[in-house]
Amino acid sequence: MSTPVERLKETLDEFSDEHMMITVSRKDLEALIRSYENLKKELEKRSE
Repeated sequence: MSTPVERLKETLDEFSDEHMMITVSRKDLEALIRSYENLKKELEKRSE
């Protein structure tokens, strides 16, 4: 049986792993959104 402190540490380790994955995908999402907004601006300029 692990102590509460050990369990907490395990939980934090798992959380930080998941958090890292979320952070990476968020950066990817932000890059995609920027690309999309730039494309929209380009299309608006061309349609003027």
